[in-house]
Amino acid sequence: MSELTDGGNEVPYSKTNIHIHHVQFDTQASDGVISGFSFEQSIRPYKIVDPQLTAAVNPGDTVLHLSSVAKFQNGVWIAVGLGTEGIEIRQIASIDNAGSTITLNKSVANAHPADEWAGTEF
Repeated sequence: MSELTDGGNEVPYSKTNIHIHHVQFDTQASDGVISGFSFEQSIRPYKIVDPQLTAAVNPGDTVLHLSSVAKFQNGVWIAVGLGTEGIEIRQIASIDNAGSTITLNKSVANAHPADEWAGTEF
């Protein structure tokens, strides 16, 4: 999870990446996961690509009200509270595009105020 921001001519689109050292295998004949024949595995900063909660979520709630639900699909896992100590991972049971809401398969255990981030890269 990254909190970088986009900007500037040198780095118009920020991404976070992994670079492996001291392992006993070759990551596709390269020196890192995004070089050689490996597929790119970098991620964009969550504050740029993920939506925010538009309403607070209380312990026991199963519905998230988000600024956008366009990037989500039924059955995938979503993290609520990205960038916080109270992050929770739940599976998406259903999506209401008209109301910008997601129903989770299990209720949240922690309180999450409006404006917290939610996304699938965690």
